[in-house]
Amino acid sequence: MSLLDRFMLKMQSISTLHFSKSRLLCFLVLSIAFSSCKKNDEPDEVIPEQIVSSQKAIKTFYFRADKNAMLVDNLSAEIVGDTIFAVGFAGTDLTKLVPEFTFDGAKVTVADIEELSGVTYHDFSTPIKYTVTAEDKSQKTYVVKFTDNGITAVYLNTNGTAITSKDVYVAGSLKLVGNFKDVLFDSKTEVKGRGNSTWDMPKKPYRIKLDKKASLLGMPENKNWVLLANYADKSLIRSELAFSLSRSIGRPFTVASRYVELFLNGSYMGSYQLTQQVKEGPGSVEIEEQPDGTTTSPNLSGGYLIEQDLFATGEPVYFYTSKKMPFVIKYPDEDKINQQQKDYIKNHFQKLENALYADNFADPAN
Repeated sequence: MSLLDRFMLKMQSISTLHFSKSRLLCFLVLSIAFSSCKKNDEPDEVIPEQIVSSQKAIKTFYFRADKNAMLVDNLSAEIVGDTIFAVGFAGTDLTKLVPEFTFDGAKVTVADIEELSGVTYHDFSTPIKYTVTAEDKSQKTYVVKFTDNGITAVYLNTNGTAITSKDVYVAGSLKLVGNFKDVLFDSKTEVKGRGNSTWDMPKKPYRIKLDKKASLLGMPENKNWVLLANYADKSLIRSELAFSLSRSIGRPFTVASRYVELFLNGSYMGSYQLTQQVKEGPGSVEIEEQPDGTTTSPNLSGGYLIEQDLFATGEPVYFYTSKKMPFVIKYPDEDKINQQQKDYIKNHFQKLENALYADNFADPAN
């Protein structure tokens, strides 16, 4: 091969290599351009819009006794519209109560301060505004109001001294409260047990003696009062039904009474019936007083205060009829009544019983 031919062959190889590199470079440029065009033609990724809740509501609101020492039991409030009603006993200390609540929303605040359920306390003696803020920042406000159950509370305090006797009075104080904080009566007093079989029941009845006569809850003035437990009567209305019947038939005297809630030395004892003590005298059983030592008629015929009592043997002056009906002579007092008066009373009741059990109810003597 001549020198010229070898030169031409080498030039041809260089030209071929150069052409191949050019083609490769062109291919790369076209690929990049095509790829860029493809990406630009694709739609942008859509990010969904986040939905912010507008829910804002208090669902439950209550007070637990184990977190509020001044409460005698758990207390659930009723939510009506934008008002939360809590009902408790009159006289309850509302100045530092811790509520618990559940809610829908982001947070609950009082006066712009965030509330923690079961932790934050407030003075509920005046209405409190609770505001619920939703995630979208909208708000709803509730007003929490306390009211009593409509029954007067009796706070009997003996400074911790137990009342264990029906004969010995214990010194103390008596306070009547309505509308949570309205003190209706406050006085020194003495208290002892009362009743016969009822005194042996878990819920005890009591007799109260004030230091002077007073009208309680609109009832006539009296110095001696009774707290009936009505433990054997689960309806708590039998005594009041008897009193109401007595009034309806026009009896000259029927004891006045009011239902109350009793707290003894700070402990809740239950629902009681506050009544006048039955005794002789103005405003009670108004009977004519006899001169001391009366033994003959007409004064011998009265007046007397007699009570039928199945536990008569526990009283100072009592008697039985022939049919074993027990009666207690309540007046005159045991140290004032004489034997002639006792005999007169017993004979009078025996005549009544004889007529009641006679044929056709005929009085055997008349």
